Amino acid sequence: MENTTPQNGNTSVAVFDTNEKAIALLNEKYSRLVISDSKTFESVKSARTEMVSIRTGIQKSLKEAYKPYDTAKTELKNEAARLTGLAAPTETYLQSTVKAWEDKKLIEKQERDRIEQERTDSIKAKIEGIRAVSDNLQGKSAEFIKSLGDTVNAVKVDESIFQEFIDEAAYVKDKTIRALRQAYSQAKQREDEDAQRIADRAELDRQKEEMAEKQRKMDEQQAALDRQQAQTPTATEETIAPVVESTPAAIEKNATPETIDHQSDGFDDDLVFESPAVESPMSQMVLTDYQQGFIDGMKAGTGGHTLDEAIQLFLAQSVAA
Repeated sequence: MENTTPQNGNTSVAVFDTNEKAIALLNEKYSRLVISDSKTFESVKSARTEMVSIRTGIQKSLKEAYKPYDTAKTELKNEAARLTGLAAPTETYLQSTVKAWEDKKLIEKQERDRIEQERTDSIKAKIEGIRAVSDNLQGKSAEFIKSLGDTVNAVKVDESIFQEFIDEAAYVKDKTIRALRQAYSQAKQREDEDAQRIADRAELDRQKEEMAEKQRKMDEQQAALDRQQAQTPTATEETIAPVVESTPAAIEKNATPETIDHQSDGFDDDLVFESPAVESPMSQMVLTDYQQGFIDGMKAGTGGHTLDEAIQLFLAQSVAA
């Protein structure tokens, strides 16, 4: 074994059987060997064995060199354990003290974070509550939407309430009010249209009922006239004769000079005489107020029809209707 000392890594420690220079020579000698036949094969195998022996020799020398130090190593370990054991109680106390302080500060921070989170969540919930007012308004009444608008409009957007979120709160409030106004306008228009449809339907129903009632009365009146006509005897020549004699022509035919002179005295020659009313059997009918009113209107508004003519006209119009 060579007794050399380390010098800048160029020599090996004295415990090893070889050194860096020897290994360099072997590397130079064997690093270019090739196998071309059996002889060169044996040469390469021999070189490999030599190189392996160098490695195993170094490992063996290292193991032998450790032996003197194993006892010192154990003693060092035991002394280190003894010393650290002496310092351990104080270190443990200080560690626990520091840990307690850190835990306390952590709990305080967590509480501050919790309070801050609750504060911001509360403000955001208020803002979300304002925004949510304009949700799900489909089918709601205009009055209900107006009450929501009044509620939102009454919300006071103040820095003491919304703090750093005041700008967001003001924006959401304005947007919500505009949405509610639009929803109110749409609901009001829908309700007005619904009310108009109901009114139109009611008016149509009223007109239908009125027409049906008028038709019912006319049907009753027609039936009454039909019954009266069926019960009234037909006019004969005997009943007609007095009527003929009462006409203006008959009166003129039968008039005497005295009566003619009398008639000329005190009257305008242009005066037109009216034929006296002739009561026919039809004029003896018992009429309702409606029938009588219709007939009186016919007599007054159609050039002075007789009662018989007015009744005939009434019957003709009733049948046509």
